[in-house]
This record gives sequence, structure tokens and C-alpha cells, in this order.
Amino acid sequence: MIRKIMVSQLNTLPINLPRLVGPCIVFAALLVSSPTLHAEPLVLLHAIPAIEATAESELKQSELKLLQKVMASYGDSYRVEGDVSRNRAIEILAQDQPACIPMMLKTPEREARMSFSQPYMIEEGLRLVVLTGSPWQQKLDVLQKAGPVSLQQLLSMDKGPIIGIDNNRSFGVKVDELLQRYAGHRAIYIRTSALQYLDTMEPMLDKKYVDIMIEYGKVAKRTPLKLSVYPFAEADSFVMSYFSCALTEKGQSFVAALNRAIAKSIDKSDYQQLMFEEIAPNLRPQAKQIWRRVTK
Repeated sequence: MIRKIMVSQLNTLPINLPRLVGPCIVFAALLVSSPTLHAEPLVLLHAIPAIEATAESELKQSELKLLQKVMASYGDSYRVEGDVSRNRAIEILAQDQPACIPMMLKTPEREARMSFSQPYMIEEGLRLVVLTGSPWQQKLDVLQKAGPVSLQQLLSMDKGPIIGIDNNRSFGVKVDELLQRYAGHRAIYIRTSALQYLDTMEPMLDKKYVDIMIEYGKVAKRTPLKLSVYPFAEADSFVMSYFSCALTEKGQSFVAALNRAIAKSIDKSDYQQLMFEEIAPNLRPQAKQIWRRVTK
């Protein structure tokens, strides 16, 4: 028997997640005859603005379109909690709630605390982002003539830049280790407000509280600010996105269901076209090679 959960029925669903705020959007929820159905709907927790549209044509960000495509193959009930910070979402997973977080980087430190799905997206790695026309744009232009800019070099300068990062955000193993070594350094500004609120480092950059932020190039392109981006030596050339769930039997059962949805989605031509179109043309062959190797 197939049963669709309508928006009008939302209030009848069990909600066990404490202190979650913001809109719950149900944009696909099917229960099908399967021994893997969950008693509680999966809650997708976002640290980015909630997916507010059900039609793919209404979504502007490719990562949200890809997420929607995967969830269309999920085959069980789910809903989205949009206004939950990434740090708060990680706290919720530790409580063994029926929740998972999309668009997560996988690191050994996180694998010790969470279950991870198979990768469902590849994208260009993180970049150093500065205001176009700022003194540090000019300095990075000079530095990169000798090759990729080194974050360690910037951190070790006597009069280096102030680099803004979010508390508890992972930037990949090498960058995380480097930032940990420089913990407490005057050159690092750690924004802790992300524990409770959703926003970005861009206002801090715009007001010149920080000189550089670490962010994905495609995110920098979406801001109204004029920004310049630079690859840096310690960042991975490409990164994979995963779902993370609780490191429990319940969490692993959600991971198994999400893996089935991922397997149904990632080989489709429209999915791959959407995924690779935001990768620079000169980098696509390498990205496709890595993706084939990881997902074969």
C-alpha cells in the first residue's frame, strides 16, 4: 500500500526533536511496502536556508537540486528542518534522533561520532575568498604567481591577514589540522554565533572585520559582494558531500536507506550534468575521473 503524507497531516506526525525551530517543509513523502520502513519520518537538518520549493525549476542552487533528486528516490517519509545551524544539527545527531544532515564533509574525526552515507556529490574544493580591490587581493595576486597560495604561509606572517572561520566547521583533514595547530593565533577569527544562528562570514568580510574567509568558490559567486577567490595549497582539489546520521543502529538504518536512494540517482545523465556543470570546464575531466573511481 502506498500512502502519501500531505501537508495537512504534518501535525499528526510524531516530533521528538527538541528545540527545533523554523519551517518544516514536506516535499516528498512516500511509504512503500518494504521491510526497511522507519517508524519515524527522517528529518533532514540544514545549516543553509530551507528548501522552500517543491519544483526543481524553482531551486537555484545545484546542490539543492541534487539533494531533491536523491530524496525523490528515498522511498520513505521525510521532512526538512531548515532553520537549524550545522552545530546544533550535530548536537541533535548525538541524541540519536531520527535525523540526518546532508552536504557534510567526511573526516576521521567526524567518522568517530557519526555514520556516513556513500558520497552523492563532488565539487571543487575550498578557496580563499577576499573582497575584490582589497589590499589582500593585491597581495594574493602577487603570492600566487609562485604557485598556489599557502594558508600556513599566511598564518605565519608577522603582519598577516585576519582569517575568518566558523566554529566547528570542517574544511578537510589538512586544513583542519593546520587550523588546530594555530588555534588561538591572533590571525584566526572564529565566529561562534553559528552555534545558534544561520548566516555566513560574508558580512564580516564586507565590514572588514576579517580579511579572508575560507569558502567554496560557487558560494562566493552567489553573493552580491564583489569577491575574488584563490585556490590554496592545503585544500583538497575536490570534495565529496555525504549524508551524516547518528552513530547508532537507528542512524545506520537511515544511512542504508539513503545509500539506496543515492545508488538510484547518481548514474542518471541529468544528475551528472547538473553536478558537473558548476565545476570549471578545465577541471571537469579530473573531477569525472575521481567520481568514477569513488563510486564504481
